[in-house]
Amino acid sequence: MAVSSQTFGQIQHSVSFGLTATAGRVLAISLGLALLNTVIVLPLFSGEYTQYMGSIEASYLSYARFIDENWPYVSWNPLGYLGFPFRLFETPLLPYLLAAIHKLPLALSTAGAYRLVTAFAYVLGPVTLYLFVRYLTKRELTAVLAALAYSLLPSFVYVMGGVRADPSVGLFGHPPWRLIVMTWYGEGPHIAALTLTPLAALFFLRALKKPSFASYLIAALLVTAIALTNWIALVAAALILSVVLFSEMLLGEPGRKLISAFTVAVIAYGLSAFWFNLSFVKASLAFGNPSNNSLDFNPVLLIVLGVPVAGICYVTFSGKPQRQKLFIPAAWFAIFAVIVYGQYQFGLNVAPQPFRYAPELNMAAVILGAMLVTAVYDRFRSNAADLGKLAAPGLVAVVIAAIVVISLPFSRAAWNATEANADVSQTSEYQVARWLEENGEGARVYVTGTHAFWLNAFSDVPQVRGGHDGGAVNQWWDHVVYQINNGEDGELAVMWAKALNVRYMVVNFPDSKVYYKDFVYPDKFNGLLPERFSYEGDTVFEVPTDSPEPVQLVSLSRFQALPSIENVLDSDSLEAYVQAVESSEGVDASSLQVDGSARMTITTDLAPGQGLLVRTTYDRGWTARAEGTKVDLSPDPVGFLLLEPEAPGSHQIVLEYHEPSSVRLGYLITVVTVLALAVLTLRRVRMRLAAAVAQVVKRWSVALTEEGDDEASDY
Repeated sequence: MAVSSQTFGQIQHSVSFGLTATAGRVLAISLGLALLNTVIVLPLFSGEYTQYMGSIEASYLSYARFIDENWPYVSWNPLGYLGFPFRLFETPLLPYLLAAIHKLPLALSTAGAYRLVTAFAYVLGPVTLYLFVRYLTKRELTAVLAALAYSLLPSFVYVMGGVRADPSVGLFGHPPWRLIVMTWYGEGPHIAALTLTPLAALFFLRALKKPSFASYLIAALLVTAIALTNWIALVAAALILSVVLFSEMLLGEPGRKLISAFTVAVIAYGLSAFWFNLSFVKASLAFGNPSNNSLDFNPVLLIVLGVPVAGICYVTFSGKPQRQKLFIPAAWFAIFAVIVYGQYQFGLNVAPQPFRYAPELNMAAVILGAMLVTAVYDRFRSNAADLGKLAAPGLVAVVIAAIVVISLPFSRAAWNATEANADVSQTSEYQVARWLEENGEGARVYVTGTHAFWLNAFSDVPQVRGGHDGGAVNQWWDHVVYQINNGEDGELAVMWAKALNVRYMVVNFPDSKVYYKDFVYPDKFNGLLPERFSYEGDTVFEVPTDSPEPVQLVSLSRFQALPSIENVLDSDSLEAYVQAVESSEGVDASSLQVDGSARMTITTDLAPGQGLLVRTTYDRGWTARAEGTKVDLSPDPVGFLLLEPEAPGSHQIVLEYHEPSSVRLGYLITVVTVLALAVLTLRRVRMRLAAAVAQVVKRWSVALTEEGDDEASDY
């Protein structure tokens, strides 16, 4: 039967109106969820520094400050870990974003920008979860309940005793765990990436169902954003997307869907390869193990646990599309329950840093809970009796009321718990950092605990440690830190301080107010080192040395004859090294020209048999040239740079750090990927534009033809 143009227009109008109404409802709910979370944690949108000085957010502020002050010369960071390649510091998106915001004319510090960005990420988390659950289940009720539970309810992870014992839980009134993770522990990048995860899952699922260039690109961009924001969230997202892929493959066309997933993965890696080079991935996977020299988790155990689960899922869900909606959150929940509960209960490491996946576990738990409530609601609605139909809305009202009542302790405590630090200048971390900046003359210092986290957020003082241990490349720093913090031998600790060119040591005594007191024997320096500054139980000691200069003229024959230091307790070899350095002559600061953080020009006269000791960590990226001629470089016994010019005399030596070939290869891959995507995008835009023009021309031709026919008829 033919449909008249008028009827077709009415149908088109009805569909258009329905789509508009749906979009309006989705927008209204999204804004409502964002507003609800904004009101609950409103103090997050103001202030600068956190009130929780044990927070690791200090490290992100340190790196943002370093970028802000040194861009574009940021390949080497001389401030932390005796010097380290800056590419290893962590994922770059948030610190670079903070530095960029600080450059804008907004009068906003990097610390203020951090609070603002992470606050927005927090309040948008329930919104993105709502959008994903709505797409997955096609149910508004399920999506809204999941988002409300995610916003307000105590997290599922509180069933674990290790989590309930956390000192922050009572302080915050048993809030969603993601708020504690973001504020108390300072994992703003993790929570920001977690906010993107539901969107990545949504568009990845769409790319598998309806493959297209646009769906591939959007999914890949979201995965890339997660990768560049937080490493742990990337591992979690990879597991979640694997669940999504497996669930789709069970429904049929596994080959095509594998190709679609591979396409998304290739684009995402190409866009992130400039950072995810071999050295970064290796350091990230090893972070958490001594000296970062092996994996932080057991991949064999992960496979052993994963293969049987995959087989069970295949038998249970294969070819049953009606169960897919349940399979994704159920498998998601099971994976992270094994990871998190296995760590807390049995000490199993089946993923990198397993205890950090609790927010992902809770996200799956609220989805499953919302689906359960929806199933009960549907059972009531399908009841033929009028009582059942009347009870269905009542059930929803009771559930929402329960969410509100249970969340009351959190709602009452939220503002106090999320306020900024009233006066960070009164903290020991700030006072010690400023004293060292103003009195230390740029000398390297030994600090630990929260002082190590915050030192470079407040100052440009170089230190032995820092805020992200995975970035360190010096082989000795962690062994020395352990010995100084835990050993009883003060003289050995001082000897190591001299070897590493440490001028000041900050010691936390029992009456210190800092969150972490790492010194087991803090009194071991009393009477051994002179005290220079003290604040609220934290004391700065000075390490006397005859050679404080960062560059030394040394006897190459003496250094080459030094015995290797076998371990941190090898005091004889260590003493021989210190004596060799102490008897050397320092290069005057006026002879050093520092250009950025990764280039130094040394002008000096070398006697026969003399070389230069530069007291920063050796790395293969360092090169040295004297008047254009290459100078040999090697690590000395503690891992510092030893330069060996070919001939004595007056030299101008240029010492410079270059990114290794693996990093440059990553840059190349990203550039090629961006160019390829740009070409493909322009081609599709041109094709669509040509099609649109052709359609307009066709319509005009038809209109002109009809007009001509009418004129002929009139004639």
